[in-house]
Amino acid sequence: MSIRLYLETNFILSISTGRDSLAFELIDNPPANLEIAIPSICCMEALSVLEAEKKRRRILSNQYMVESQQLARDRISTNSEALAQILEQAKINNNKVSKDRENLLRQTLNRLSDCAELLPLTHDILKWNVENFTIISEPTDNLILACILADARLYPENPKALLSGNSQDFQSESVKQYLAAADITHYFKITQSFLGWFNTQAGL
Repeated sequence: MSIRLYLETNFILSISTGRDSLAFELIDNPPANLEIAIPSICCMEALSVLEAEKKRRRILSNQYMVESQQLARDRISTNSEALAQILEQAKINNNKVSKDRENLLRQTLNRLSDCAELLPLTHDILKWNVENFTIISEPTDNLILACILADARLYPENPKALLSGNSQDFQSESVKQYLAAADITHYFKITQSFLGWFNTQAGL
């Protein structure tokens, strides 16, 4: 019997920011007896986070440029010249980091489109979310939870797990109760921990 693994936006971001070294490996070569599912709204949320990140890094690069130009006007201090060079290199590296993260996010979304089931947002899920709007204080995470719970109820026989670095929201006491009611009894913050558990479940 396959194990059903639920992901959310934090998983996507953990790859693009390099926080989870095994995350991309999991979706690049998923085991045959693993079903991966992620709410489709997580993809849109990840793209929104990327856009905010790009904007923040553009502001940072502009700050580096302005300060570097100011330092370049100093014709006396050799320290000013050295700092201007450091800031110029920092601007270059900052732009490279921004591009790296964008590329990783695109690769992640592309891989998820191949290996994961994208859970839809339905009328019933939206209505349930409106009626249970404050299980998680962050509205988007609450809607993501609603999508995961709705899907989990369709697979009562399958062992189920949730992988998310966002333990503050997805491991609160109230959320734990909802997850348990949907038979999502295993929670993991990082991919390594999930794989360690998954490899002991070969007989399922």
